[in-house]
Amino acid sequence: MTYDEIMRKITAGLTGDEEHDRTYLKEQMEKYKEHELSAEIIRACGRLFYNLVPKDKKEELAQLIENDMSGIGAVLDEVRFNIFKKNYDRALELMEGLVKKTENNPLYQNDSVTEYFTFATAFEFFMYIERFKADKEIKWIEYPYSSIYLQYGSLLIDMKRYQEANLALEKAVRWNPMSAKIMYEYAESFKILGQLEDYIEITKRAFSVAYTRNEVARGYRNWGYYLIEKEKYQAAIGCYLLSLEYEKDSKGAQSELFYIHQKTNGSAKQPTIEELEEIAKVEGFPMEINEDVLGIACAYGRHFIEEGQLDGARVMFEIVYELTENESIKDILDNLPES
Repeated sequence: MTYDEIMRKITAGLTGDEEHDRTYLKEQMEKYKEHELSAEIIRACGRLFYNLVPKDKKEELAQLIENDMSGIGAVLDEVRFNIFKKNYDRALELMEGLVKKTENNPLYQNDSVTEYFTFATAFEFFMYIERFKADKEIKWIEYPYSSIYLQYGSLLIDMKRYQEANLALEKAVRWNPMSAKIMYEYAESFKILGQLEDYIEITKRAFSVAYTRNEVARGYRNWGYYLIEKEKYQAAIGCYLLSLEYEKDSKGAQSELFYIHQKTNGSAKQPTIEELEEIAKVEGFPMEINEDVLGIACAYGRHFIEEGQLDGARVMFEIVYELTENESIKDILDNLPES
């Protein structure tokens, strides 16, 4: 029997009597514990079981979960404070305890039916849904796996444990594959390890989901660094100038442009727009923001307007306007009534 057939059979046995159904679901979980789809079936029965929990018990459980999340947040805050004070050993001790607890959490393991992610924003969730059209059920969970592994990886970089950092950041990307911020940090670990092709490949992935001006600017700076390492100085100049279009006061871009000027004794010249377009085709970097990002934000913005969800619409169109500064998008935002 398939998963769907088994679950239809199980749900057909529910009677509406809470006491009977709780006992029945426990029996079903025991019955299928050796089945090849046991993880999927037991989780589904667990969700059905939760629906039968009395309201006061649900509230008690919700409070326990909230307390757990607050505890994780407090640990991460203490880790950051210790990093700021350069107490790396203490930060690592705290972080390793949190990672161990995280990896022993059995609740959110991908299976043949469900995939779990920890997106940072609703737009990241929407991008994943639209990009991958997954056959499985996609669940956005609160447990902050990606934040934990991101902080762990960043700490390990500070401690010069680069290979371990790379593995931790790979896990952060797995939990949130739509975060440009996480992917840029992952790319940084490849840069430190001297794996330039991996560095630029992850940069491309990050750029494809970048939805703030700072994220777009960082992508171009990463390309600039890569091209400097390849001694393609005119192309690198073009990337840093594109970066400054999105982050005008970037000291990183300005200092790299100065470095190129010194390195080449001024012989590397700023490319014209036409030259830069040709360079971009050859080197494989985009001249503009990913159209998919803008298209998804606009589509959801229109959808939310149709559904009367004006706060959601505002968030979507603010993403588009920040990236494009398009006056027609500004008109939409100006004419959205307060919800």
